[in-house]
Amino acid sequence: MTVAHTPNRVCKTLTVHPLNTTFRFITETFFVGFLTLTNNFAIVNDEPQHSYKHRMPAQLRFSDVDRFGHVNNSVYFSLFDMCKTRYFNDVVGTDIFDRMAPVVVHIEANFISPVYFPDEIVIDTSIVKIGNKSFTLLQRALNQRTEEVKCYCETVMVMMDTVTNESVEIDSEFRTKVSSYERL
Repeated sequence: MTVAHTPNRVCKTLTVHPLNTTFRFITETFFVGFLTLTNNFAIVNDEPQHSYKHRMPAQLRFSDVDRFGHVNNSVYFSLFDMCKTRYFNDVVGTDIFDRMAPVVVHIEANFISPVYFPDEIVIDTSIVKIGNKSFTLLQRALNQRTEEVKCYCETVMVMMDTVTNESVEIDSEFRTKVSSYERL
């Protein structure tokens, strides 16, 4: 078991080896005026094991933080979206998106540990599956200094024709570039 202390926060991590499951037990204390608020919670980290090649720093803004000092959960989706766009530009290029566009049809995030301002965060992105009309991305937000996973996200996207607004088969150029980059 490891124990980490940060301001107003005690975090204990316990790994159960037979199941290889990590549980994080967190106690947070906040002082609001004359009130003391304490949160106790346990988190199971069941992040899919994957090797990520694409990493991008994500700058946090003061406005991303709620009154308790956490980065608001909705902010993660904006950060993931920004990094998806950069991934597409870096791996596939932009010309392909003149005739088709990826659209989110399902997104699911698991919040492992809070991010506080001004933590330095990086986002890892990878396409892990390509179907006929859809593909699946895995992304995770990590503390840049400690490499601790703060949140991970799975997104299913469908390619849409930009003229007809109908789903289309994934372009062979997109499939080839992603498959080559990710070694799918």
